[in-house]
Amino acid sequence: MNQFQRIISILEDSVDGERFGGHGPFWRNLSRDEFVKKSVMGQKLVEPGNASKSNLVKAIKGIAPFGVNIGTSGAYFNRMPSGGRPAISEDDIAFIEQWINAGCPLEAGEAFGALASATGEQNAFWREFDDWAMFEATPEVTEHINAFMEVAPIWLGQASGSIPAGVWDARIQEPAIQSAVQFLYTKQLETLNKYFSAPIDLEKLLVSFAAFGNDTLPDDPLRPQDPRHTMNGQSMWFFWAAFIDAAQKLGHDSDDLYSLACGVLVGLLNDGLVRGRYTVNGFDPVSANLDEEIKAYARSLLPSGFSDEFAQRFKDAFATV
Repeated sequence: MNQFQRIISILEDSVDGERFGGHGPFWRNLSRDEFVKKSVMGQKLVEPGNASKSNLVKAIKGIAPFGVNIGTSGAYFNRMPSGGRPAISEDDIAFIEQWINAGCPLEAGEAFGALASATGEQNAFWREFDDWAMFEATPEVTEHINAFMEVAPIWLGQASGSIPAGVWDARIQEPAIQSAVQFLYTKQLETLNKYFSAPIDLEKLLVSFAAFGNDTLPDDPLRPQDPRHTMNGQSMWFFWAAFIDAAQKLGHDSDDLYSLACGVLVGLLNDGLVRGRYTVNGFDPVSANLDEEIKAYARSLLPSGFSDEFAQRFKDAFATV
């Protein structure tokens, strides 16, 4: 069974091979090329290379405009399969997403295998990051995170204009904050270098942060207690932005910090534009090339431009963060 045949098998199994009304089992007797070009009820089925924009994925996950039967806001189609049938399994959904992101290949090929491997690496990165920073944090890590988080709201207030300029710069000079920033920067860099090489492979990092931001990583079977690697609290992007600003002002101005800043910005923009959790200006959220436009924008910034960029993004999002 080739990759396309498995996609068809997943769809067949989801309806138990039955015939039904509405759009019916549209996939039957289609070639791979016909399937990729197919529109169903006016909705283009797949966008090769971009699962998050593909209506097939939205339909089986219940993402607007699909999901009226499960209460999805803004939906006007049912989540599929409808008719009281059970949802497609997370594993099968992840396979469909990987297939689309790989360009909808007929056979597995090296590209599909490489994508599956890359997805596993991304989950491994975020799993390790979460472990040392949260789930398995040592007392030392917790102490430094708490020290930084205590002053980070000052950056938010300064960015929004509610705290005078200069207060933030003065507070991060305190020995306890300098120590926290140094420690946490070193821990982050160790994890980044482990999974994204040294020097950092920026493209690989941006792909991972984009998926983390737009919630397209598949569930992690090695973390069943909390399998989804995504940004749960949208305001945390801005706390991360505050950390990058502090690290830069305290002398950690390097190519590695630039790569981290690019990644955080890409994740932040994806969260606002794709997940829609806050306002992001300057982009068309329905652009077919949104992913590349976001990455290109982040890459276009000079290292010295990120402080102002993050502050402006916080102002734009402030009302809903």
